[in-house]
Amino acid sequence: PLHLTAPCMAVLFVATPDKVQELFRTPRLTSGGLLPRFLVCDPGARPVPLDADAAAMNYTLAGDVSQPYEAAIFAAINRYRFCDADDPDEIDVTPAARRLIVEDWNRFCKVSNGTEDLPFEARHTENAIRLALVLHVYRHVEMKQSGEATYNARMCAHENRVDEQTIGDALRIRDWFTLHQEELRTPQRARADDDAWDKAEAMLRDRAATFGITARDLYNGRRVCRDAAAAERLLTLWVSEGRLISFERKPEGAGRPTTAYRLARGGRD
Repeated sequence: PLHLTAPCMAVLFVATPDKVQELFRTPRLTSGGLLPRFLVCDPGARPVPLDADAAAMNYTLAGDVSQPYEAAIFAAINRYRFCDADDPDEIDVTPAARRLIVEDWNRFCKVSNGTEDLPFEARHTENAIRLALVLHVYRHVEMKQSGEATYNARMCAHENRVDEQTIGDALRIRDWFTLHQEELRTPQRARADDDAWDKAEAMLRDRAATFGITARDLYNGRRVCRDAAAAERLLTLWVSEGRLISFERKPEGAGRPTTAYRLARGGRD
């Protein structure tokens, strides 16, 4: 085994959307929390036509634009990453900023229901905090120009607290990435629903049509889904698609009738 005392890894994947969708269809990568920690987006890049008669284009940024960024990036790494591990700089948040973070997390807790979205939603607040830290670091930089296209940067983030505006901006950026993440995860949800149907259909074919299945049959022991809400969603979907028919199943003895479901025309037909 190789032990890393101060690991620091940043990953940038540039891939076609279909390859990213394949990653999101892999439960081992999604349920374990790896992919939920990534900020993903589909920029909708399209081919750009070229003009054979046009002069060669210069894609180099002007020095007075690129050099301040470069100076700030290296200053931030030297100050906050390559710092003394025994005496790190601490960056605090204002009470108003902390309330925004807590409110965002509490909204997740309120709607958390154990579905396949849980590993992703559980990281939303964490990702927003990371974005806020980056915004805060680069909002508090003292920049001095010492020559033509030569800049020196001093980091002051640790001398200031993260404020409410920075947290709000980070949440908006997080939400933008979340929208892209939701689109890229569409195939993952479709596959989860297909797997659930395969299990429910097999269960129905093992039973008499007069008996059928109920919502409880789907989530008891998590045979098909996690809870009653997920079971109701799936049953409503399958009825609307014409895969199932609902009927009242009368108990053998005393008791109220139960809403049950049977296959309609052989299920998928």
